[in-house]
Amino acid sequence: MKMASSEDVNEVLAHIGTCLRKIFPGLSPVRILKKVTMEPSERLANLQALWDSQTVAELGPCGGFSQMYACVCDWLGFPYREEVQWDVDTIYLTQDTRELNLQDFSHLDHR
Repeated sequence: MKMASSEDVNEVLAHIGTCLRKIFPGLSPVRILKKVTMEPSERLANLQALWDSQTVAELGPCGGFSQMYACVCDWLGFPYREEVQWDVDTIYLTQDTRELNLQDFSHLDHR
């Protein structure tokens, strides 16, 4: 991919970081993007300032579990199970459960 200008590169990187913050709200985009060599060297600091100035959207039930779950399933090539998403977003939320127990989903192994 070839960008027309440095500003275009900054815009793409800013959008990637914004998406990462939305999907993984507790993880700084810098933590992931620091593994990428960026020139000029101040680009990463400027992007961090931009991301820090953005307000974080409402996470939704269980800290945004459903969106993180969908992304991780996609990344690992696993099927997304709507039953898991529904259980966490509905049952876990209404019972104010803060720990994910994998045994809660053992009944899904048979499908």
